[in-house]
Amino acid sequence: MYLASTANLTPWKGGGFGMFSTTDGSLHRYVRVYVSARERSEELLLRGELRRLAARVQAFPAELLLKSLGREIAAEQRSRGLPVEAVQIEVWRIDFARSDLEPRSRNLRKFTYHASAQ
Repeated sequence: MYLASTANLTPWKGGGFGMFSTTDGSLHRYVRVYVSARERSEELLLRGELRRLAARVQAFPAELLLKSLGREIAAEQRSRGLPVEAVQIEVWRIDFARSDLEPRSRNLRKFTYHASAQ
């Protein structure tokens, strides 16, 4: 319960009764990843192991997991011969307005991994 209320752990992964009282599960969260370098700036679509790591970040956007994902993305991009200086990771949650149930995205966490410093 503590991590769900203080560190954005989704109650659906943290367990307990709270999971039944919220829509804050993996279906209502998403991760966006941007890679930048002098010659490029683009959003990435993650696949394979990177997608599995992103799912962990989606459920629990902790500093350690975000840093790990950023490091792995930078390594994967470099292995493909692409330049990378920074990896920006954003974790978003979809909430629903009480008045009309209109979905609205809310940023839970934004993290930048500086690959050029590594």
